[in-house]
Amino acid sequence: MTIPSERRFSTASADETVALGARLGGLLDGGEMLFFAGELGTGKTTFIRGLAQGLGAVDSGAVHSPSYTLVNTYPGAIPLIHIDAYFMHTAEDLLLCGYGEAVAAGGVIAIEWADKLETFDGIEEYLPAEPIRISLTLGASGEVEHRKIIIENWPEKHLAGGG
Repeated sequence: MTIPSERRFSTASADETVALGARLGGLLDGGEMLFFAGELGTGKTTFIRGLAQGLGAVDSGAVHSPSYTLVNTYPGAIPLIHIDAYFMHTAEDLLLCGYGEAVAAGGVIAIEWADKLETFDGIEEYLPAEPIRISLTLGASGEVEHRKIIIENWPEKHLAGGG
């Protein structure tokens, strides 16, 4: 039996996006890297807030975009390292923000604007071959604004269990 490596979701509110992030965060073991893509306002940080909750991070309500600090760390049962690559321009920028230490810590690494990273010369030696990719887009369904969320390369062990 072939298990699909892509899952599609739709959420109708920020609370539902947080809940989906929490559900998926509860399935992670640590050491995973999640690449987030989506325009401004599509819910990347909102999803990561839920991810922190699912990982048991301390005070997941305090999760905010690390746009200017570049990296935020949330301790918990499984630490969450939240990186924002929006203002990065080279592979060295990623390394200077503490990326190597984050990988060594063994927590879950969530990178917003990760698609930008993949354009940097020499970056491939620092990134996993098969990260979990989460893309978010906004759509309209009648009067309700909703998000379409596609998760690619979700680990098969989690798909097999209905995760």
